[in-house]
Amino acid sequence: MTAYTGLLTPVAVIRNSISAITQILAGRNITVHQRGLSAYVSYNERTGEPESVTLPYLPDDASDDLILAVQGFLDHEVGHLLFTENTAILEIAHDADWLHMENVLEDPYVEREMQRSFPGSKGTISRLHHFFLDKIVQANYKKLMDAGSVNPLEFFGVLLPCITRAWHEFPVFEEYMLDKWGHVEPIMKKLPEDIASRVQAVKNTRDNVALARYLIDAIMRVPDEDEFDDTASGSGESSETSSPSTGEAAKRTGPSSRAKPSGPGLVDEEGDYEEEDEKDEVEAEDHEDEEKDEGEPELSPEPAPTPDPAPEEGSDGEGKGAESDPGSDSEDEDPEGSPGVGDDDDLEDEDREDFDDEADEDFDEDLGDVDTGPKVGESGPVSDDVDESSVTGKGGPKKAKPAEGEEEGEDEGKGEGDEPTEPAEPTWAPGEGDTLTKYSVGDIESALTDSIAEMASSAAKKSSYVIYSTDHDVIEPYRRKGMDSAAAIALPKIEALTKSQVGVMQNSLQRALVSKNKSYWRSSQESGRINPSSLARLYVGDTRVFRRKVEHRSKSFDVTLLIDCSGSMHHGTGSLSRFQTAMVAAYAMGDTLHRIGVNFEILGFTTKPHSGEWDETCRKEMRSHGVSFGRIDWLYMPIFKSFEERWGPKQMERIGAAFHAEDFLRENVDGESVQIAAQRLAGQRSEGKMLIVLSDGAPACHTYDRTALNRHLSKSIKSAERAGIKVIGVGIDTDSVSRYYSDYIVLNDVTKLPTELVEQIQKVLLR
Repeated sequence: MTAYTGLLTPVAVIRNSISAITQILAGRNITVHQRGLSAYVSYNERTGEPESVTLPYLPDDASDDLILAVQGFLDHEVGHLLFTENTAILEIAHDADWLHMENVLEDPYVEREMQRSFPGSKGTISRLHHFFLDKIVQANYKKLMDAGSVNPLEFFGVLLPCITRAWHEFPVFEEYMLDKWGHVEPIMKKLPEDIASRVQAVKNTRDNVALARYLIDAIMRVPDEDEFDDTASGSGESSETSSPSTGEAAKRTGPSSRAKPSGPGLVDEEGDYEEEDEKDEVEAEDHEDEEKDEGEPELSPEPAPTPDPAPEEGSDGEGKGAESDPGSDSEDEDPEGSPGVGDDDDLEDEDREDFDDEADEDFDEDLGDVDTGPKVGESGPVSDDVDESSVTGKGGPKKAKPAEGEEEGEDEGKGEGDEPTEPAEPTWAPGEGDTLTKYSVGDIESALTDSIAEMASSAAKKSSYVIYSTDHDVIEPYRRKGMDSAAAIALPKIEALTKSQVGVMQNSLQRALVSKNKSYWRSSQESGRINPSSLARLYVGDTRVFRRKVEHRSKSFDVTLLIDCSGSMHHGTGSLSRFQTAMVAAYAMGDTLHRIGVNFEILGFTTKPHSGEWDETCRKEMRSHGVSFGRIDWLYMPIFKSFEERWGPKQMERIGAAFHAEDFLRENVDGESVQIAAQRLAGQRSEGKMLIVLSDGAPACHTYDRTALNRHLSKSIKSAERAGIKVIGVGIDTDSVSRYYSDYIVLNDVTKLPTELVEQIQKVLLR
């Protein structure tokens, strides 16, 4: 953890720039919250448009990792506000896997577009990538490795944000994935080889939506159990498709269309052959030895004859049945007992025999895995190498016999009697009930959200001062009803009290500033010009007989007057309340600083009432994270005169209007008010800066950790002093300021303000 000693720490920068960054880059009316210990974006359920961005309120001593995570989250969301089409996201919100995949694809697309549009964002995005890898991805990856996981989907869920960015060619993710592709190889095999090119080609959110659907279907689709079953019963299919007719089979494509015929003379419902098939097997065995000697006959494909029309109703198979057509001649039957092909008397005997063989082979093809024994041709058994098209007469080249281990579509549904073949490597499929979101580490936004909540909770427990929110804190010019009339009554009285003081203060402050321009000789130096009055030192061996001229050059100063506007300031011991005394002092100082040309600001600090619902929300957050908030009130800091304004009637009117007001005097959160005033002062250009706080005591507000208020005030003062700001506490009728301010005065009488305050200022300036 880095110890930040300056005022403009990374925490302060984030606090002050959150709203501005979001509004400037997004150009939309989006509310930015700093509350609690979580980070998230809220969207309109109807339009899908973002409505608010919520960031945790970071404690002053937040860690570097937490600061980077919050800054990265903010920049990431700005990218989505600029480049994501939220209506497209809304359309797929019903599907968790689809939505998640789209988000993971959208993130690198947005980051790519951010870098193209805002080159300065490359550094932030790069640091965010390293943080995401180190703190989120690697931690989850290590858990899987330690557990000995071999489930590709588990690794895919963790590595998916890295995979999509590697596809986008982000170097850090390409390097990270070098030795990790093996964990997800079974899943990657289901994706096309050009997937990276497809990812890089997206031009908008809708492209990512379509690509996400494609990837989900490719990865998570589980085929039906019998989708590739070739059995006639088709147990995995409906009754309507289990036994299609010849016409239906011709129209269907794909694995599910490969059904076995079950006509008479071929195979019965149990898959057994009829007697004629058994006869074929016996005769085929008689020719087996002869076939070995003669070799395989080479059959040349012949022109395919015109196929018979589809069978009429009642036909049980794709081809003719075992019984001949009533009109055919019985002598046309094949000598081996194969059924005839019809009653075409014009065919020659040789042609008819060839055609009969072709019909047999057609049936054998449809039988698929059923072992019918060696095929028998005119000259003997026919080898299985012969392309079925040459046998069926359908034409086409011979089909090469598949190599060992190679898949063949016709072999997918082999029966029990078939010779076993070496199975192909099984395709990976998700398990029952598996979803992508089940194992996912989330997209970078969701991962950052979880990480931020965890780190913010841990930081809050270690921090000395934690608040719930700054959402309702207000810093604005003071205004009230009837300002004109109230000021008209109060200003004459204020001017009468300060008229005699302003001149004295003006002269005193001018002398203090002029004195810093004076030069003088510093004696007792070991080098410089000889000082005659110091030569006597030489007699005792003291060589410090020189002197040097020292010149004081005045700095230009900016001054802030910070006035306690708490309820206790309403009290007083004299004719004026403490608050009125402070306002008179501020008026006199303002008029004086204006006359000598010093730029200044006059601020007040108090609180606004909060609702009971707000109080309950704070308590729930504390119970959830086990922390105690130092303040739950809403800060209100009225501006009586800003640095950007000139001292004039309008600014005087604000002080006059507040002089008799009591309704806005509530609580005082001194630490945060000093911190805010110091930050505003630190932004001014002058070399010298001074903060003068007029208060009547210790911090007091609605809190669950009262001691934290005191600690934070002391810390805020020291931080301002380390940043080079001179801080002076002015106690109004109290010396409690001595507990917090090293430079302070106690003001019991407003008439003593010129001498006491100017004297203290001179001490501070000359120190």
